Amino acid sequence: GDESPLLHPADGASLQRGGPGSDGDGDDAFVPHVPATESPREVTVRAVVLSVCLSILLAASSAYLGLFAGISISASLPASVASMSILRAFWPRDVHLLENNAVQTSASAGQALTTGAIFTLPALFIIEDNDDQVDGWGRVHYGDTVALLLSGALMGIAYTVPLRRALFNFRPKLAFPEGLACSQVLLAGEEGAGASASAVARAAVVGAGLKLITLLDVATPTFGAGFLAAGAVVYLELACSAALIGVGQIVGWDTARTFLAGAVCNWLLAIPLVTGTGLVDVGDEKSPRHAAYDAYNSTRFLGVGAMAVGGVWSVFGLRHALLHGLRAMTASASLARAGAALPRTERDLPLAALAAMVLLSMATLFSVLARLTADILLAAVLTLAAAVIGFLAASIAGYMAGLVGASQNPVSGVTLVATIIVASLLRFMAGGSATAVAAALYVSCAIASAGSMSADNMQDLYTGYLLGATPRTQQLMLVLGVGAAAMIIPAVLQVLASADGFGTSALPAPQATLMASVATGVIGGGLPWGYFGAGAAAAVAAIVLDQLLVRFKTPYRFPVLAFGVGLYIPLATVASIALGSLIPVFAGAESNEASAAVLAAGGLITGEALTGIFFAILVVSAGSSVSAGLGLWELSVFLLVSLCAWCWWGVKSERKAETEAEVEPEAKDEAADAEAPQK
Repeated sequence: GDESPLLHPADGASLQRGGPGSDGDGDDAFVPHVPATESPREVTVRAVVLSVCLSILLAASSAYLGLFAGISISASLPASVASMSILRAFWPRDVHLLENNAVQTSASAGQALTTGAIFTLPALFIIEDNDDQVDGWGRVHYGDTVALLLSGALMGIAYTVPLRRALFNFRPKLAFPEGLACSQVLLAGEEGAGASASAVARAAVVGAGLKLITLLDVATPTFGAGFLAAGAVVYLELACSAALIGVGQIVGWDTARTFLAGAVCNWLLAIPLVTGTGLVDVGDEKSPRHAAYDAYNSTRFLGVGAMAVGGVWSVFGLRHALLHGLRAMTASASLARAGAALPRTERDLPLAALAAMVLLSMATLFSVLARLTADILLAAVLTLAAAVIGFLAASIAGYMAGLVGASQNPVSGVTLVATIIVASLLRFMAGGSATAVAAALYVSCAIASAGSMSADNMQDLYTGYLLGATPRTQQLMLVLGVGAAAMIIPAVLQVLASADGFGTSALPAPQATLMASVATGVIGGGLPWGYFGAGAAAAVAAIVLDQLLVRFKTPYRFPVLAFGVGLYIPLATVASIALGSLIPVFAGAESNEASAAVLAAGGLITGEALTGIFFAILVVSAGSSVSAGLGLWELSVFLLVSLCAWCWWGVKSERKAETEAEVEPEAKDEAADAEAPQK
C-alpha cells in the first residue's frame, strides 16, 4: 500500500505525447516515478566526487576482468548499489533517488569505456610480439590512448541523443533489461520500499554466491555433453550464471527464441558440418568440448557476416524513428529559442553542443591518425569512416542494448565488422605498409568506444526515463565519467602489460587476440571470407522470414540482428538466457509484466556483477588468482536447477497472491448481491 510502485510501461501503453516513447496515438500517458513538474537536485558536489571515484575504480577492475576472462559486465547495477550504500551511510536522510541515478550514470561510463579499450588496444602489443613486419606497441602510448577513447566516447554519447527518442519509440517495444533492472534496484532502495528492497537483496545474495562458487572453481562456470563421430562433433552446453538467467527473465521468450535459433544453426548444423566434412580438422584426440570450440573459432564468423547485414538492415528499419527523433530535437530547440519551457524530462543537450562534440572527436582522431600514418588524405578518409561506422555501431549497440542489455551486447562482434571494413579500406589505400594494421586498430578502438558507450548510455537513459531524470543531466554526467576513466585506463593497461603481457595464459585477452588476427588477416590476406559470406546469406534468409511473418500478420517476429548474435556468441550464453526466459512462461506470467521476475532478475544481475568486479579487484591486489581446483560440474547442474526453481517459485507465488487479491473483492460483491434480496 505505502510502497513506491515499480514502473515499466506496458506494451499497449503509449508514453507522454511528444516524449521519447510516444507513439502518437493519444492514449493514456506514462508518468515516471518523479514527474516532470518536480525539480529535485540531481547533481551535487558529493555526487560528482563519488561518480569520478567509482568510474575510475570500475574502469580499472573491468579492464582486468575483460582481459582475463573475456567478459564485460555492465557496471550500472553495481554503481547503483555502491552509490546508494555510500550516500545513505553518510547522508541517510538527504539523498534523492535522482542523485543516485546521476552517480550510477557517470560511474558506469568507466566500465563502458574500458570495453572499447580492451577489445582493441592490447592487439597492438600482440602484433608487436608476433609479427616483425608490422608496427605495434612495446608500451602504452598514453596520449594516443586518451585521444582515441575520448573521441570514440564523445561520438557515442552524441549519437545516443537522437537514438534515445528513436529506440524508446520503437515497436515492438524494446526491453532494455539492465535499464529496467537498475530502476527496480534504485526504487527498491528508496525509503518505504522495504519488501521490494528485501526481494532485490535476497536475489543479489543468491547471484553473488553462485558467482563466487564458480570464480573459486568449486563448480564449473559451464557444463555440457557431446560426442565425436566420424570426425563430426556435436556439443551442447549451459552456463551456470545467475546474471544470464536474470537477463532471460527480462528479455522474455519472444526475443530469446531468436537467439536460440541462431545458436542452433551454428552449434547443431554448422559445427557438425564443417568438422564432418574436414573443413575444420579437430582431430580424434580432443574432447568434444575442445573440438567444438576449435570449430567455433571459425564458424563464429557466420555471426560476423550475419551481424554485418543485420546491422545495416536494423539501421535502415530505424530510419523513420531516427528522423522522428531528430525532428523532435529540432522542434524542442525551436521552442527553447522561442522562450517556451520544455518539460524537464525532455531536455537534451542542444544540437549545437552535439555537433561540437562530434567535430571535436573527428579533429582529435584525425590528428592522431595523421601523425601515425604520415598521410593526411588517408587520415581524413579514416576519420570520416570512423564517424560514419561509429554511428552505425552506436545504433546497432543501442538497439541490441534494448534486446539483451549491455553485459550481453555483442560489441565485440560489431567491432569485428568495423575492423574488417577499415582494414579492407587500408589495404586498398595503403597496401601492406607497416603502420596499416595499427591504423586499423586505432580506428576500431574509437568505433568500439562509441558502440560500448551507446549500449551503456541507452540503458542509463532508460533507467532515467522510468525514474523521471533529466536527460541533459545524465548526458553531462556521462561526459564527466568518460573523462575520469580515460585518464586512468592507459595506466592500467601499462601495469597489466608489464606484469603479465597480453595474449598470454595469465591475460588471454581473447577479443583483442581476435582483432589482431582479423586486422592482419585482411591486410595481409587469409580472412575466412567463406564463413562471412555464408553468414550474410543466412541473414538475408532471416530478413525474408521476418518480412513474411509481418506480411501474414502473425504475432511473431524474427529480428535478424538477434539471429546474428545467436550465431556469434557461445551456445552456453544463449541457452542460459533462453532458459531464464522460460521461467515466467511456465509460471503463467509474461516476463515484462511479472514484477517478481524483474526484481529477482535485477538482484541476480547485481549480485553477479558486484562479485565479479570485487573479485577482480582482489586478484589485482593479490597479484594472483585463487582457485579451489574442484570444478564440480554436477554441482553446477544442481545450482542452476535450484536457481531456476527458486525464480519460478517467486513468480508463481506472486501470481497466486494477485489472483487471490482479484478474487476476494469479487466474492464480497457476490455475497452482497445475494444478501440484498433477503433484506
